[in-house]
Amino acid sequence: MLEAFLEERPTTVRIREYMVDEELVLNSLKSQQVAVEKAPYVERAYYLKNYDYLQALEAFRVGSLQVQDVSSMLVGEIADPKPGDYVIDLCAAPGGKALCIADKLKGTGKVDARDLSRTKTDYIRENALRQGFFNVVVREKDASQLDSDSLERADILVADVPCSGLGVIGKKTDIKYKITPAKIQELVGLQRQILEQASTYVKPGGTLIYST
Repeated sequence: MLEAFLEERPTTVRIREYMVDEELVLNSLKSQQVAVEKAPYVERAYYLKNYDYLQALEAFRVGSLQVQDVSSMLVGEIADPKPGDYVIDLCAAPGGKALCIADKLKGTGKVDARDLSRTKTDYIRENALRQGFFNVVVREKDASQLDSDSLERADILVADVPCSGLGVIGKKTDIKYKITPAKIQELVGLQRQILEQASTYVKPGGTLIYST
């Protein structure tokens, strides 16, 4: 299992659903000699190989693609937002889950994507603008602190809590030098604190998704 974690993997992307033709995007990628392979579980998920860098791909530059692991895409599938829903995504950077849900809202509703630092929120905002999502609001907020203005407002709440990162150690190999048992215990406490606040933001009958 540890060997599998350390394997180098292809880039996983999601082709946008709203106002984007899947076949045109695939043809654009192939015209740039990108090797494209269908990924499992999610309809518009693909693996990409044989390219120099993402910004060189026209489909990425014009916002037709989002780099996102399949496990992250599945959050959007589970959320299954309805037109007009108000969605809060806590600890949202780099924004994959928030943008996936915004895509499924097809220009309606609102996704309130929050994270702790300006660096992280700028990254979410950059991705949202590149893809043309105007139903995404990005805000700097500490998810561990109660936001009384959000009480019982969300149709869907995604608690995308901080984690050890061990599941993506193949992409971020430096993790194995940083994580310790003490750090994991610290993260557990922070996750619990965020979840306690998050649970108060969901409307009666709404959906809370705990994702890490």
